[in-house]
Amino acid sequence: AAQIGRTGALDEQVAANDNWNMVTQQTAEWNAETAQQIVQSVIDSGKEFNVIYAENDDMAKGAVAALDKANISHGVGKDVIVMGFDCNKWALEELLAGNWNYDGQCNPFQASYIDSIIKNLENGKAPAEINPELVTKVLGEGNKPMEGRYAETLEPEIPAAVKKLGDIATCEEDILSYVAFPQQAEKFFQYREEHKGMKVTYSIKKVD
Repeated sequence: AAQIGRTGALDEQVAANDNWNMVTQQTAEWNAETAQQIVQSVIDSGKEFNVIYAENDDMAKGAVAALDKANISHGVGKDVIVMGFDCNKWALEELLAGNWNYDGQCNPFQASYIDSIIKNLENGKAPAEINPELVTKVLGEGNKPMEGRYAETLEPEIPAAVKKLGDIATCEEDILSYVAFPQQAEKFFQYREEHKGMKVTYSIKKVD
């Protein structure tokens, strides 16, 4: 099961690193509400922690809800590192926004198959034989599929992104976000800049 591999990987690293301290390890049964309750109980206990390793996106979502309720910052450059799994679209959006630090796809039943596909693609090979009629229909009569890796035909993007963003990029994650999702990243950078230093004040009054 996915849980075995994800838990085992964490346990191995905790055992191998003397400066890693496992504050608590509990099952939230893949449920957001249960994860929120667990993290809330740790917060209430006063124990210090700076990483949440959730073995699916829903549990990470629940954990983040507890952090938000306690006004504990999380994500890139914040107080608590948030890690999830499964790469749901909404979770990847949280990652892109800098609210999470990591989201992985780890399915042991597909790992070897996906690994072989990746290696074939890196070597310019199709995962399977392509129907010649389909090639003609897609590319047109007389045109042939590209051989090799398409990435090898591209100019290096990171130096160009660093130059374009300038001071707008505050960390490496900003650069990578822009390279992968330029339109979304620019919107986020603009939003972040517009709200930089914004303060919100409020008062609470008792109403009889």
